[in-house]
Amino acid sequence: MNRPMTSLWRLERLPFVHGHLPSPSNGGGLPDFLPFELGLDEWAARLCQMLTDRLQAIPGFAQVYDIA
Repeated sequence: MNRPMTSLWRLERLPFVHGHLPSPSNGGGLPDFLPFELGLDEWAARLCQMLTDRLQAIPGFAQVYDIA
């Protein structure tokens, strides 16, 4: 169900680290940083990550969430 959310906080580059790695780069087509936007779902009274167009446009986005 898609309910409107209120944006509360935005980070342009939140580090995304997948597992223990020998270098600070994920490799394998996974991004090293993701934009992050915290939202308030008032109906459910909860905080959650907002699924933004900018986030979905990042190459490797679907792969990131398949892993997580």
